[in-house]
Amino acid sequence: MASNKGLLLCFLFELSLWASMGVSDGDTDVGVPPCVRKLLPCLDYLGSQEKPPAACCVPLGSALDEEIECLCKLFFDDHLLQSLNISQSQIMGFPPRCGLKAPDVTKCKFSSGRLLAVPLKDLLLLLDS
Repeated sequence: MASNKGLLLCFLFELSLWASMGVSDGDTDVGVPPCVRKLLPCLDYLGSQEKPPAACCVPLGSALDEEIECLCKLFFDDHLLQSLNISQSQIMGFPPRCGLKAPDVTKCKFSSGRLLAVPLKDLLLLLDS
């Protein structure tokens, strides 16, 4: 019985996450935040040293300016990063390849306005990359 309650809690948690991302009935990329969908043309360039095209860099610049909260959610969502086969260090190193400044993830906030807690060792790794 306890395992059923745990399973139900996990399901409700996943359902609430899915609902909070604003997925509409016609979406095919269930659970993928809108800012990530716009950046899908960049995926092929994350693992290479090839210069990303404007089809990637323009939406990236727009997302960095207008959708930083969405990008913060991506940055700290290990499950989503793993499903996209990308790492935090790849994300941090990518904007400069488009001539853009990397976001300051230390200022990422939850919807409540609280600063997102980032372990010091993770910050040091990010700053070194």
